[in-house]
Amino acid sequence: MASVKAPVWTFRSQFRAGAFGWRSDLPIKRIKEAVAEIKKAARKDKVLGAEGAVIFLEKVSGALAHVDSSERPPVLMLPKRTEASLALACAVLLPVLDRLTGRLEPRAMLSLPIAEKIAVSPGVSNLALLARNATTWRVLAVGDLPLSAWVRADGFAVLGPECEGLPPGAPLNAQLMSG
Repeated sequence: MASVKAPVWTFRSQFRAGAFGWRSDLPIKRIKEAVAEIKKAARKDKVLGAEGAVIFLEKVSGALAHVDSSERPPVLMLPKRTEASLALACAVLLPVLDRLTGRLEPRAMLSLPIAEKIAVSPGVSNLALLARNATTWRVLAVGDLPLSAWVRADGFAVLGPECEGLPPGAPLNAQLMSG
């Protein structure tokens, strides 16, 4: 049985910690090159494309970590806590990976009313972890997401910055953890 050789990602060497600032066209050029390389790989092998996307996010986050955001908003703020990184993966990384790998079928979703009120911080996106009861979603955590809630969660929902909270009984379309 022939072994498959792991690819050498060209973009990997072009992103290093603190390499770019806002006033440079080079980061835009490098990002476009990296995305083109990942898309090319994904056309041949979707798993390989997903691997490239993850490596790209790891590399670009370090390169842009110290960008001065006083004139423009930051591209990506990376959380230091594990549970916050999981939230970032659910809210941002999954849709990016789906797009880069050409996933055609949507992820499994379920719409149920919520058992209790959801209070959120307006103006920012919030991730709600949910447990499924027979006919409702029970809210496990919103915003602050302890690992214990992740373990018990059956689904999650991203509440956009325009959301000011939800009353009990409001329908909530959530992505299932298993799908």
